[in-house]
Amino acid sequence: MATKRTRSGADIFCGSLRMETETVFHADGTIRTFPCPYEPVQQVTRSGAAVKMKAKVVVEADGHTSVEPYQRGSGERYRRLMRTAHGEVKETHTDVIVKLQFRKSHGRYGICDMMEDEVDDMLAFIETTDSIVSLK
Repeated sequence: MATKRTRSGADIFCGSLRMETETVFHADGTIRTFPCPYEPVQQVTRSGAAVKMKAKVVVEADGHTSVEPYQRGSGERYRRLMRTAHGEVKETHTDVIVKLQFRKSHGRYGICDMMEDEVDDMLAFIETTDSIVSLK
C-alpha cells in the first residue's frame, strides 16, 4: 500500500464522513481503529492511498478521542521560515524556533566557526523579516 505524506494545503479526506468503528487502546499508548464489518467499503482519503499526518491526539478518561492536525490542511506542526546548511528557523502559532545541528566529525573549532556564521545569518533574517510579525 502506498503512503503519502501531505505537505500541501489540499484536503486530506473525501469530505466529512461518518463511520462506525472498533477502537482498541493498547497499554503502550497505541490506538488502532478499524471500520466495523458491516460498514460499506469506501475511500476515505482523497489520494486513495494511506496518509501520514502529524497531529495532536487527545484521549479523554471515558475513551472519547480527538485527532487534530497541527496545521490545518498541511500535516505539519511548524512553518519553516529559513534554512541554513546546518539549521533552520521555524515558527508555530506561539513560538519562533531556532535549530542548529552539527556532526561531531567537524570538530570543536569547525563547529564553532560554522555556528558563528549561521547564527549571524539567522540573526540578520530575524531582524529584517516581516514574517515574524508578533516579535518586538
